[in-house]
Amino acid sequence: MNRALSPGGLLTRRWADPGAITMLLMPDGVPSCLIRAFSEERHLQSFLSGDVLIRRLDAFRSIEDLSRRDGAEGEARLVVPGEAGVDVYYGGSFHNPVYLLCCSDPGVDTIVDTMTTNLGAWWATISDPEGLLSALSLAAATAAPAREVIDTLLLQVRYTKASKISATPDSEERYRLMLAQKPQHFAAEREWRYAVVLSGAVPDSVPELWLRVEDMKRYSCPRPPA
Repeated sequence: MNRALSPGGLLTRRWADPGAITMLLMPDGVPSCLIRAFSEERHLQSFLSGDVLIRRLDAFRSIEDLSRRDGAEGEARLVVPGEAGVDVYYGGSFHNPVYLLCCSDPGVDTIVDTMTTNLGAWWATISDPEGLLSALSLAAATAAPAREVIDTLLLQVRYTKASKISATPDSEERYRLMLAQKPQHFAAEREWRYAVVLSGAVPDSVPELWLRVEDMKRYSCPRPPA
């Protein structure tokens, strides 16, 4: 069964049906490539060799760099209009373990200094975002054999956290916001993220997973900042 979420640059593969893939695109579509930045060259080389580290979503609530920390990561937060003009504050969060690989679209090239400072000076180009999604889906099933891979997704982050919108989001939009919503002040990062959703509860899940992607050169190559 494929999950059909609202438009916004989404690719999703349901592991139970690995032969099918659904694409729902924004007017501009999914970028033809994405950028993954690293703080150290050894991390870049590890990624390019096919060893991909994905971290559980809650780790991003407590990262050391306060300028990049989102204490409400993984929580959907919106203000929606209620009855008699009274605003309703909506919130939602996941109970399953979710693991992220965070990237940016090529537009970060326009603000290289800021991105190098915030995200890291060592960059890889993901030249086949859809192909890497498929590879991550397969690798996640191998890395977490005791759990079902419920979803693997490629999502464009929405910078609407705690913002007021005109209507209550539907269930599919709420699902996506719990996975990929951040406050407006992060918008310069132009983030896209791969998300792997596993079965089971968060407390007994590991904080990170190493995924082995064979033949990574099919999907990615080194790219020094301009």
